[in-house]
Amino acid sequence: PVESATWLSKGLSNLAALRSFSLWDCTLTAQAAEILTQGLSRASTLQEFALVACGLCEDRLRTILGAFSESCFLRQLDLRCCLASSLSPVVRLLERNSSLQTLDLSFQSGSEDGLDVAILHDALRDHPTLQNLHICRNYIGDAGFDSLLDAIQTSTSLQLLNLSLN
Repeated sequence: PVESATWLSKGLSNLAALRSFSLWDCTLTAQAAEILTQGLSRASTLQEFALVACGLCEDRLRTILGAFSESCFLRQLDLRCCLASSLSPVVRLLERNSSLQTLDLSFQSGSEDGLDVAILHDALRDHPTLQNLHICRNYIGDAGFDSLLDAIQTSTSLQLLNLSLN
């Protein structure tokens, strides 16, 4: 994976017009995540980024999302079926990136314990541009729904909230 990440990182650095990038069903070592992040940091015009079914641990996801923390171009982030443990890297990104318009956190929880969406409360409440939020099939319970409702009641930008299969 390190060789592939190096090749990919160099490619991302050289594609000045790249607007969208997706990785599906991949495994990244810590070193590969660092290398990929370097390329993503240089892909300054990237507007859409997807890591789908990648099963990243929290530190690797934090590393990768760190590439977008100061981006003014990233509009869509798709992390379907990708988070292994915590939403804290997503919260950190929402707090630092004010251009994000679409966030997909569907299929994160594989158990009936449910996804702890309460951690998103402040970041969602204060986010100025988020228009579309997808949180499908995460076994969100009443407390999670209450927290989401409280967070989005003051949102002036949210237009679509997809809570299907919860």
